[in-house]
Amino acid sequence: MRPRDQLLLLGACLSGQAERRAHIAEGIVSAPWPELLQRAGTHLVTPSLAGTLADAGVLAALPDQVRDYLQTIRDLNGARNRTLYAELARVAAALNSVGIEPQLLKGAAALLPKQYSGAADRVIGDLDLRVPAKRYPEAAEAVRALGYRPTEGVVLDLRYHHHGTVLLHPSAAVAVELHVRSLRDPTDSALLEAGMRVTAVRLPDGGPRVGVADAGTRLLHNFLHGQIGDLAHHCQHLNLRALLELARLADHHRAEIDWPALLGRLQPPHQRAFRLYLMAAAHWLGAPYPEVVGRPVGGERAIERIALGQSSPFWYHLFGTVGRLRILPRRLLTPGWLGIKLRTLWLTARH
Repeated sequence: MRPRDQLLLLGACLSGQAERRAHIAEGIVSAPWPELLQRAGTHLVTPSLAGTLADAGVLAALPDQVRDYLQTIRDLNGARNRTLYAELARVAAALNSVGIEPQLLKGAAALLPKQYSGAADRVIGDLDLRVPAKRYPEAAEAVRALGYRPTEGVVLDLRYHHHGTVLLHPSAAVAVELHVRSLRDPTDSALLEAGMRVTAVRLPDGGPRVGVADAGTRLLHNFLHGQIGDLAHHCQHLNLRALLELARLADHHRAEIDWPALLGRLQPPHQRAFRLYLMAAAHWLGAPYPEVVGRPVGGERAIERIALGQSSPFWYHLFGTVGRLRILPRRLLTPGWLGIKLRTLWLTARH
């Protein structure tokens, strides 16, 4: 099976759509599992793959080693997410004690109950929490009072960064990032937050209060953080974990998402990239494409290039290098960008 066909099969397994389940069940035993599991691990979707196959009723049909591997990874990720949730409750309670209700960003929001199908299987790196910029010193001190300590040798100045230095738990594998704005780019962040609706909710069993953004804002943040901030769009890279969360969020909240309004909250250069992102979700995960936003010119060719980049390390690294070189002149001309990099290196070296 060709690499691009492996990726399509992995996407079909993750989609969870009823019409795809029958097709998956037919060839599930003879599937190229070593390659599929490697791809799933690379994209951080192994627990989601296990959960989707279990929901589809085909997990029991897998070879014993494959089934046991998937279930073990899912169980381990579930245990980690329970640890993260417990720490989220501790940190949020500490912030509440000083009058701050943190807004949950990215994976932190997936820890809440009833977010979307399969949210419990999301692989989460750290706890991203947004706090009022003026209250950042108090917020950081409240978290440090729990035993968290700044990452050694790293200093992030909030005049130039959207979050402070990462705070690490003294013994558990948990990190907290306190954000003062949603995104690295101030313009992207301002546009995102201008249309954002944050709802205050209480964690179960009388827990602390936290803020959760509306589904549309979470979709845009998902896109802007990975595709623009982390350069995945420019490098023609694919991130199935982020794409899967976008598809499932969109499905869970489909009645409340105003797609044209979301498009209007993006800078013009990012609007085509957003349409391509939605096309990628449709291509690999079978997510319905919102035709109301129109399709990008040359979109099918762009999807083909992304598929090519996933077919071998050579194309992946080539597209990544070319993408970074293409945007380098613009980044060098961005006011303050080079200065931010130099200041960060200098501050880090001092500490």
